[in-house]
Amino acid sequence: MFDFPDIPKTEYKRTFLRSSIFNIEFDYVIEWENHIEEISKLFKENFFINNREETNFLSSRDKSKEINIEKHNKTIEFKSKDGLNVIAFENNVLAIVLHGKSYKSFNSFRTIFGEVEILLKNELSNYQIKRLSERKVNIIDFTLNDNNGAITLKQLLNSELVGSIDYIPNINYIKQSINSIVFEKDEASLNIKYGYNKINDSIGQIILDLTMFTGLNTISNKNLIDTFSDINTELYRAFNWAITDDYKEIMKSDE
Repeated sequence: MFDFPDIPKTEYKRTFLRSSIFNIEFDYVIEWENHIEEISKLFKENFFINNREETNFLSSRDKSKEINIEKHNKTIEFKSKDGLNVIAFENNVLAIVLHGKSYKSFNSFRTIFGEVEILLKNELSNYQIKRLSERKVNIIDFTLNDNNGAITLKQLLNSELVGSIDYIPNINYIKQSINSIVFEKDEASLNIKYGYNKINDSIGQIILDLTMFTGLNTISNKNLIDTFSDINTELYRAFNWAITDDYKEIMKSDE
């Protein structure tokens, strides 16, 4: 879609994925309490209801301003039995939040998306989906030695992204360097946030945060699973373009 190299998917020994967040955004607010019985039946095998509070789930977990939550409402949250994954219903958004430790591949979660698709067809057929999105947050923590933050950034991320750091007078003084590139094509958009963050004098982070949105026309031509699969594939291509061979070697190695 955005012309990133198409490469076969690889399952690495290690992953630095902190979370993968899938959002289904509807055209207006849904009173989720009216559908709680059907929702509970669908997800009872793998999820239990965790809360039904007056909290704003998405704003606490996804700072992206591009998610349009139309008004404050009650959040209904289901959590997996291992506590790693969450399905949340709030206002006009249904969110599936998968913890990085549980995420091996998109295909391993097809059952969840299949259950959501049943919910959409049987219980929410009167509601129009406005947009789908997926966000993947990857963070590598590393030990800082002799102000090696900028050096590690250049070692792990594509030089086409971070090459400008060479023009900074003294890279040893960098506390944080986070940049963003936004791609748009038809109804789809892709945002790549990347860079370096210094937690303290001992710990630094390399951040690669990717989000892709797709609109109504794209969704209407495919089912939910296939559309999210296409989004996930495009994010994988962008991720592989953004990282270096050194990053891949770390993921291939044992912890």
